Amino acid sequence: SQKADPDSLIATGGIGYPPFLDAILRYTDNPTDGTVTEAYPAKGGDYLDVVDFHYYPIFSAKSSDVSVDDFIASKRALEAVLDARGKKIRGWNVSETGAPSATSAEYPTIGSAEYARNYLIKVFISAQANGIGGVDWFILSNGAAEPKTAFDRMGLYGDLAPLTSPDQAVKTDTGRAYSTLQQILGGAGYDADATKALGLPSSARGVAFRKDGKRRVALWAVTGASETAAASVELTTSAGFDVYAWDGTKSSADAVGGKATLGLTGSPVLLVER
Repeated sequence: SQKADPDSLIATGGIGYPPFLDAILRYTDNPTDGTVTEAYPAKGGDYLDVVDFHYYPIFSAKSSDVSVDDFIASKRALEAVLDARGKKIRGWNVSETGAPSATSAEYPTIGSAEYARNYLIKVFISAQANGIGGVDWFILSNGAAEPKTAFDRMGLYGDLAPLTSPDQAVKTDTGRAYSTLQQILGGAGYDADATKALGLPSSARGVAFRKDGKRRVALWAVTGASETAAASVELTTSAGFDVYAWDGTKSSADAVGGKATLGLTGSPVLLVER
């Protein structure tokens, strides 16, 4: 494809495990044994520009923050393989991740509306802060009324199959959170220096962005065994913030003495500095 479009980037096909990436870097497409020969001089890494991987947090019970930590750890494990093989790439992408808004017979210990929407916001924000250029959510809509697997409850909309027109579609809480994230942070750029300057306590997490010349900040209290969490933070600001909950509900955090104080829960809030 790079012969047709020299600016295109070649990505892996949504891998899941570091040993698979290592095999790509280790072997050629020699059908005999994968070794380098005159006929097969290039290993898989010679064609590779972007590592694309999949991550689903459903395989063990965990909170949204622990899930995001595991998500980033998956990237770090793949990075370690690249480093060990001396392979430099040009970018990262995640073509599938998702979280269920309800439990299922297959995964009875993980899944709730709160968990799914919290994970969605946190994983998109944390991905950008950790050098991942794109994340695709699985899936557009829920499955049938009785979910057979956790994947049937990861939708941004309720089941679309029986509908006859687009205006009948109803967003899930996960979809509403996605819309709020796009509304507030769409087009914003990650600001590493401003993130470091937040000075948050260990009980809270936050990421700072810049859009239209103004600071925008995502904040939440760190969740552990469940989505229940609480923290209080002070942010330096002369003007205060407009504060948006996951569903777009707007409130205010006014500046007093050059600081704004916010009480946080495990559900992220998105701040727009005035």
